[in-house]
Amino acid sequence: MEEPSLPPAGTPGSSPLKPEDFKRIADHMSDVVWVVDLEGRFTYVSPSVFRLRGFTPEEIVGRMFEEALLPEEGMQIRAIFPEVLDLFRASRDAQVRRFVTQPCRDGSTVPSEILTNGIYDGQGHLIAVLGVTRDISERHRLEQELRQAKQQAEKALADVRTLTGLIPICSSCRKVRGDKGYWERVEDYVASHTGARFSHGMCPNCLVRYFPECAEEPLGCVPPPLDEA
Repeated sequence: MEEPSLPPAGTPGSSPLKPEDFKRIADHMSDVVWVVDLEGRFTYVSPSVFRLRGFTPEEIVGRMFEEALLPEEGMQIRAIFPEVLDLFRASRDAQVRRFVTQPCRDGSTVPSEILTNGIYDGQGHLIAVLGVTRDISERHRLEQELRQAKQQAEKALADVRTLTGLIPICSSCRKVRGDKGYWERVEDYVASHTGARFSHGMCPNCLVRYFPECAEEPLGCVPPPLDEA
């Protein structure tokens, strides 16, 4: 079997660049470019893997691809690897994208996105798999923040919606029994569940009831201070 490295030149629709040109480009990319043979063994890894995971290309070439993944993810991808090869054999336009977590030399992990394509010889036979791995740590962090913000918003909305349920209220003093079983003023209960605040005043009927002198002009009447009433 032909030993794969990078995409060979001269295939239909291929670039006029020579294989060494592809290698030169891959060696200077920030993403990690790699090639595995049909058994899943690394035959090429670009130098940027050191920046991503702390390993040199020489430490990875010759190893199986699942060794570059967490154990559980490695087993999952190994199980579907034959299907991936069949997909690439069926279509030269096929691509497979997957999100994985890769272990680093210092014991940390890095969330990554991998995109794979087939590599073919001059007769169109699949001879290897070309992959590109990208660090998505920043995207992963932003997604986590977005999820947390969504959860907080949903919790706040749920707290507000509790007011649409059955609220026990005293028919005499109008106090409300709260979530912990204590009776509290309506204002306090509503404020604790919605964040709303109350301003106190008197409606026209109550104003006339407690201050008869305002009967003729309740809307324009200013009642005396309580300590003078």
